[in-house]
Amino acid sequence: MLILVIDAKSVLSCQACPDHIHLCQTLFRGAADDLALIDWLKERVWPMEAAHTAASVRASARLALPS
Repeated sequence: MLILVIDAKSVLSCQACPDHIHLCQTLFRGAADDLALIDWLKERVWPMEAAHTAASVRASARLALPS
């Protein structure tokens, strides 16, 4: 039997996380929740993502992840 040990002291691991997450979209929570998905993406998410800066992406990710 092969046993692999990985040093992950500096890695974020979240067993309860979904398959993927969109950290950059954290700031968009509640933006037009009443729209259909494709309308929400076209009218809100994609324009807001295009306007992201390095600082806003960092702030969004920090908001999404527990410290």
